[in-house]
Amino acid sequence: MSRGAAHPLRLISIFGALIALLLLTVLVSMLWIDHAGRLQAAQRQSMALATGSDRLLRAELTAVERILRGIAEDGRSFYLQRPEQAPTLLQANIHAVLGRNPDFATITPVDDGGRPLALGQGDEAMQQWTVPENRVLAGELYIGHVEHTPAGGTV
Repeated sequence: MSRGAAHPLRLISIFGALIALLLLTVLVSMLWIDHAGRLQAAQRQSMALATGSDRLLRAELTAVERILRGIAEDGRSFYLQRPEQAPTLLQANIHAVLGRNPDFATITPVDDGGRPLALGQGDEAMQQWTVPENRVLAGELYIGHVEHTPAGGTV
C-alpha cells in the first residue's frame, strides 16, 4: 500500500477507537446511574415497608392495650359494685372478649402480686418483667416472656 493510502486508514482507525472509548464511557456511566437509581428505589421501598409494618404493629398493640384496659376497668367496677359476683362477671366479660378477638390465647387479670383475680393461671414472676424496658409504646402494656401453649405454639 502506498504511504498516502495508509495515512487515512490509520486516521480512521484512531477515530473509530476514540468513538468506541466514548461509547464505552457513556455505557458504563449509564449503567452506574441505573444501578444507583435502582438501589435508591429499593431502599425507599424497604423503608416504606418497614414504616408500614411499624405503624401496623403500633396500631395492633394500641388496640390490645385498649382491650385489656377495658377489661381492667370492668373488673374494677365489678369488684366495687358486686364483689360477690365479680369473679363470675369478670370471667364472662373475658370470655366475650376472647370470642371477639381470636388472636388472644387467654386473658387472666391479676393483682399487683401476679395472683389471678378470675379463672386462669397467674404469674408470680410478674414483678420481674413489668419493668420500663418491657413497656410498649410508653403505655401500660408490657411484653412478658414467651410461653408455650399445649398445642405446641408460642404466645
